[in-house]
Amino acid sequence: MPAGASDSYFVEVEDSEALDEKLCEKGIKVIEVYSDWCGPCKSIVEMLDQERKETDDPVSLQFLRCKASSVEDFKESDNRSQPLFFVYNNGTQVAQIEGPDGPAFIKAIKDNFPQPDASVQDLEDNPKFVARRERLKTQAKET
Repeated sequence: MPAGASDSYFVEVEDSEALDEKLCEKGIKVIEVYSDWCGPCKSIVEMLDQERKETDDPVSLQFLRCKASSVEDFKESDNRSQPLFFVYNNGTQVAQIEGPDGPAFIKAIKDNFPQPDASVQDLEDNPKFVARRERLKTQAKET
């Protein structure tokens, strides 16, 4: 790993429920999907570390990491020979990046990052949040 770079700002996502919980939050989520045999991609860490330092906003930009075999939506990506990344903005997928493509990451993040004068993203615009809220309401009525 390059000197000064750290992957400690990545949040390890253990399962589909934990991923859904994270995607119900506001902001941009960059998700690295990896296989057990391959492990997380170290070649992209320095570039993401620089972007994290520039934004310095853990609510608006968060990096997640999950094993493909642990998350239902990503099981078909298990056994890939190159890393796979997804970028979500306020619960909606806005990019899928195959391999450590630095320019594609920067573009996806900058194109979706809230402008300084913009109001904070509304959770009502987050389809994952709305679906979860409705699911919880239905469960509460059934009990």
